[in-house]
Amino acid sequence: MAANNLSSVSTQLQQSLRRMTSGMSATGPSEDAGGLAVSMKMDAAIRRQASASASIGNTLSYLQTQDGAMNTASEILSRIGELKTLSQDVTKNTTDKANYNTEFLQLKEQLSGLTSETFNGLSLFGSESLTVKTSGNPDGGTIQLSGVDLLGSGPLFEDDFSGSSLSSDWTVNSGSPAVNSGVLTLDGSRITLAEAFDEDVSVEVQVRFDNSSDQLDIYNDSNYYLSGYIDGNELPDTDWHTLTFDLATDGTMANLELDGSDFSSATGTVSTASGDISFGLSESGSGDGVEFRNLSVSPQSGVSSSSSVGSVASTADLDSVDIETVKDAIGEVATFRAQNGAQQSRLNFAQEQLNTNRVNLEAAKSRIMDVDVAAESTNLARLNILQQAGASMLQQANQSQQIALKLIG
Repeated sequence: MAANNLSSVSTQLQQSLRRMTSGMSATGPSEDAGGLAVSMKMDAAIRRQASASASIGNTLSYLQTQDGAMNTASEILSRIGELKTLSQDVTKNTTDKANYNTEFLQLKEQLSGLTSETFNGLSLFGSESLTVKTSGNPDGGTIQLSGVDLLGSGPLFEDDFSGSSLSSDWTVNSGSPAVNSGVLTLDGSRITLAEAFDEDVSVEVQVRFDNSSDQLDIYNDSNYYLSGYIDGNELPDTDWHTLTFDLATDGTMANLELDGSDFSSATGTVSTASGDISFGLSESGSGDGVEFRNLSVSPQSGVSSSSSVGSVASTADLDSVDIETVKDAIGEVATFRAQNGAQQSRLNFAQEQLNTNRVNLEAAKSRIMDVDVAAESTNLARLNILQQAGASMLQQANQSQQIALKLIG
């Protein structure tokens, strides 16, 4: 019995030594199986919280870099407004005005060049939004950061054909297409976009056929043939399909896609005609008609004058600059910077919440897994005393057995 007690005390002493040297209250699953499982899940959550916090910190750096570029844009626009005012001074001669224009041309190039700035390969300016994770949990929250399209790369033209008639941007060559519930129905007629574009454009329109006899042709404004026909055999259902294609200023059409897939096999021989771009959509079959909706024409370059900043950047010379446009452009940049500041403020609070959660999780994990040094030190001293006392008692017990043997002998 003395030997067994000494063995038990020695085992507990080794366990206490492991706790003291490792700093953990449970050095193996057998000591606290439930606590170890909970602590593992907490440790994983702590790591996720730390990663999410680091991600938000990187996003804040991105926004700060973006704001710096917008501050530069604001200063450039202010200087352009100053140059325009100086050029209107009646005491300035032709050479002075030419010098002002030279500086303007350089400044507008720098303004356009800002849109190519990146942060770790990610563009600072674009229409696409960014999704930032604000939680370490898989189903946790996110923050959407709206894109900053500094020069305005929105569509050059949009029309959903709503109302009871075509908008003023469309002309009807023959017949009278009907517009119902935002859908344009072409039945043996042709419509042409009245506005012509002086740059390469991408076109997107949704189309639907009633039956296999329907046929769709695409023309440019000079009646040049841009495609073969797309018919109801290729679109056998009555669902809406998205048709996209590119038109270049040399009159050519390319990259015809249907629902995101290459559809160039539907095109015939392409004729060309140089000049401004316009186009028509025609129903040329014997069916009941072709329906269209949601037409959008966008610049292939990604830059248009759909914003005041873009208008200033695309102005040919200082004489053509409009002060009101410059003022509007500065207002646009100010709005973008306010949006940027609001996003930074929200991210700061999100990061603060993450850090608070991480500290609390670490405290909870510590209560489960970290050793209580004071209590364990006391226990270690107690076990040391018991071990020494047990060894002494075992020695005396062995001696008492030897005395019995001597009496027998």
